[in-house]
Amino acid sequence: MKTAEQFKNQAELKGITFWESHKCGLCGAPVGTEIKNGEASYNSSCGCGQSPNHSHGWDNVADRYNMQSNEDVITKMDEFWGF
Repeated sequence: MKTAEQFKNQAELKGITFWESHKCGLCGAPVGTEIKNGEASYNSSCGCGQSPNHSHGWDNVADRYNMQSNEDVITKMDEFWGF
């Protein structure tokens, strides 16, 4: 299990500014976590989705990682985050 602090540290270390979770079903724009000034926020990028942009914090980032059970997806996330 990874912690929120580990993700915050890796984002700073690797200069990560966006972690895509999926594409918008309406326009295909990336949707995911925007990282700016040490904060993690949900960002739908396009604005045409049902969920407005909002702060969701580093705990949400860690939860998204920790709930994954597919080893291939975990490997890709580890590569992205540098774990």
